[in-house]
Amino acid sequence: MSGENNRKTGLEPAGKFNLAGLLDYQPDSVVSRTIIDRASGTVTLFSFDAGQGLSEHTAPFDALV
Repeated sequence: MSGENNRKTGLEPAGKFNLAGLLDYQPDSVVSRTIIDRASGTVTLFSFDAGQGLSEHTAPFDALV
């Protein structure tokens, strides 16, 4: 990750960390946090309450769910 991404997330390159600890759960909501944002793609974490989901959409990169 670039230095900018390290400042945003506190994550160190090649480090070991708990992704679940990087964003909070909120009832009846979808919570997201981008942890890497580069020209080549992004990595975004999501937290979903039961019954919540993502709407169908297009993206400029491949997606992993």
